[in-house]
Amino acid sequence: MKVSLIPWFFILSTLFSFGLSASCSNSDLVSQNVFFGYWKGTKTTANQKAAITAINYFKTQLKNNPSRESFSYSSGNIVGYMWVGSMIQNSGFANSDAMKVIYDEVNDNGIPNAVYIEYVVAGDPTKGFGVVLDTGGSKNYGNMQRAVRLWSQGKPFNTYQGSKTYKGKSLCYLAWGNRKTIT
Repeated sequence: MKVSLIPWFFILSTLFSFGLSASCSNSDLVSQNVFFGYWKGTKTTANQKAAITAINYFKTQLKNNPSRESFSYSSGNIVGYMWVGSMIQNSGFANSDAMKVIYDEVNDNGIPNAVYIEYVVAGDPTKGFGVVLDTGGSKNYGNMQRAVRLWSQGKPFNTYQGSKTYKGKSLCYLAWGNRKTIT
C-alpha cells in the first residue's frame, strides 16, 4: 500500500500555522535571545508562589491593556515591574516563549532575591522588553524603577550576580503603523 505524505504535510503545516496565528494575530512572529539575570539569595516556597502570582498578574494586564507599555506589581514581599516596547504586541507577549522564560525559571527553580528577563535593542526601546521581580518589598522600589527607566531608553538593566541567555524565544512584533502610541 502506497501512502502519500503530502496530505499529512498539509495537515501539520495548517495546524502549526493556526498555533502561530492564535498567539500573533495581526503581528509578526520573531525570535530573539532573552537575557535572564538574578541576584543570589534564600529561596522560599512562599516567595516562589507570590512571584508566580505576579507573573500571572502581568500576563492578565498585558491581555487587558493592549496599548500600555509599563506595568507594576506589589504584594507582600514581591515587587515587580515590566516594560514592553511599543512595537511588541501585548497579548502576544503574554503567551510568548520570551515571557515563559521568567515563568519557567521561577516555577522550576524558585526565586532568590530577584530575577529579571530582558531583550534590549541598543538605543531603540520600541522593540525591547523587560520584566523584573524582587523579594525585598518596597525597600527595592528604586532599583526596580531604574530597570524600567533603562529599558524605556533602550538600555540594559545590567545588574546581576548570575545570568544566562535563552536563544530564539518568540514574541510578536507589530507593524510600524500599528505600534502602540507613545504617551
